[in-house]
Amino acid sequence: MSYTVALVPIRSLHGGKTRLAGILDEPHRSRLVLELARQLLLAVEQAAVADELMVLTSDPALVQSLHVPGGRFQTDVPPGLNAAVNAGRQTALSSGADRLLVMFPDLPEVSAADLRAIDQSRAAVTIIPDRQHDGTNALLLQGASLISDFDFRYGPGSCLAHREAALSLGQVARVMDVPAMAIDLDTEDDWRRLPSVTRARLRNDIGRDQIFRETQAVLMDHS
Repeated sequence: MSYTVALVPIRSLHGGKTRLAGILDEPHRSRLVLELARQLLLAVEQAAVADELMVLTSDPALVQSLHVPGGRFQTDVPPGLNAAVNAGRQTALSSGADRLLVMFPDLPEVSAADLRAIDQSRAAVTIIPDRQHDGTNALLLQGASLISDFDFRYGPGSCLAHREAALSLGQVARVMDVPAMAIDLDTEDDWRRLPSVTRARLRNDIGRDQIFRETQAVLMDHS
């Protein structure tokens, strides 16, 4: 019987998403971080793809603001994304995990159906890339020994780096395109690429009746 642990690293509630500063002021960026996290955690719960869900963060403000349905926080995580995921990996292994799913809360269109599709993969290493096939938006590892030995290489070029990490362990990674998870929300260009209905939902989620700054190009964009 397999045991799946899902890890969701979130650096902090405040001070993030700085590349969206031309569109959102800092309070609204914080709300965006929170709402995207809530959306992902709800999708995990609805998909029922994890036996255990852990949010990795050392930010007390996030712990106070975010409810983790059916899961928990791991707060004793070191700075740096790879270090945080490594810490979560050790906790997952100590819980008996033989499947590890790592995802990030900047995917505005993720759904339970997307996560169920990933869950069906039987590859030892499954990479869900961004639209450029540069970054890694989700990563599924299967097998306790592989989880233990896998070299997390998040950062620029992580899709290729994670393929190389799999090869170093004698595995050929499956690169699985999931359209709804290919668009992460980090930059103003990412915002413009979102469907208008998604932008409208996010505006409403973070408080559209409050001060909300958008560039004129975005205001004119109804695609």
